[in-house]
Amino acid sequence: MSIVIIGSNVAGITAIGTIFKEIQSSGQKSKYSITVVSKSSHIYGNPTAPRLLVEPQHADKVFFSVENYLKNHSKGVKYEFIHSSVDKTDFNSKILTLSSGKELKYDYLIIASGSHAESPAFKLHGDYLESKKAIKEVNKSIQDSGSIAILGGGATGVETASEIAYSFPKKKVTLFTGAEGPLSAIGKSIPASKKLEKLGIKIVNKKRFSSIDSTDTGASVITFADGSSETFDFYLPTYGVYPNSDFLDSKYLDDNGYLIVDKNLAVRGHSDVIALGDVASITENSIVDIKFQQTKVFTQTVKKTIFKKDVKLVDYSRGKTTTLIPISKNGGVGLMFGWSVPNFLVKQIKSKDFMISQVGKDYI
Repeated sequence: MSIVIIGSNVAGITAIGTIFKEIQSSGQKSKYSITVVSKSSHIYGNPTAPRLLVEPQHADKVFFSVENYLKNHSKGVKYEFIHSSVDKTDFNSKILTLSSGKELKYDYLIIASGSHAESPAFKLHGDYLESKKAIKEVNKSIQDSGSIAILGGGATGVETASEIAYSFPKKKVTLFTGAEGPLSAIGKSIPASKKLEKLGIKIVNKKRFSSIDSTDTGASVITFADGSSETFDFYLPTYGVYPNSDFLDSKYLDDNGYLIVDKNLAVRGHSDVIALGDVASITENSIVDIKFQQTKVFTQTVKKTIFKKDVKLVDYSRGKTTTLIPISKNGGVGLMFGWSVPNFLVKQIKSKDFMISQVGKDYI
């Protein structure tokens, strides 16, 4: 029985680990084979990105070989890793077409292809080498610039602006939130604003850009929806994530490009196709959601659908917000299962090293 998994970052590794465990406990290892297809040969612990942009010397600590993970966790299960992108999927014929033109048949398909950001510094957008390169390039641009605009007032924007201002206090950093305030989605605008302003960051709310143009000197002119414009030496987009779903037939995608799944993460009309992670339509774009909400749903669906176990399916539901957002090495703001987290706890858990020392524990 052939099980193909598309993707090998957080969701993909979670899927691989789950499938390995089920096969190992089945007592029928020879019955199954796993094929992992991924654009990247390495996993990227991308929550560390804002710190890496100012301390790129730590970048090698957050990338981990997919093949090493497979070798370390397979325990006799037959597997193959294909470092390639998928160009096309046909759910009816159960065939994938790879970028090389090779066709790959499957009995069960798991789509854990994730999402990407505007900059590969923040998320994989192809092979991991692109992200490593982007981290170094952004760091150089930061060092070479006097004025820096950060576009986006979510967690990534707030973290990035504060990391730059803390590490390079002489830089003029402006955060354009495009909303009521920084972290307005989780109700933390007031405490976040106070901490950001203490670092010397200028915050501009309720102002969205309409275009960005380069000058002859390499500076960036940002024009806003109200017709005004400002010039910066460097700007960095930190807003938005986009599903990696270009290889899927559009009839299976919602208006935003996410794969439409039911409450058990199965594709409607194709129970042999299961999704996990950011690419799924009903889920949140967060590692916390994958770990605490999606994995239990995915595991039960896999047990029942692929391994034919008599288990009760679990319906997906969004959990209470859990997020820790450093605002410099001195602490930050956050929520844990909906409850506010004090500054010292954010500092202790995440701010000190942005979890660089811990990010690999699930990926080796």
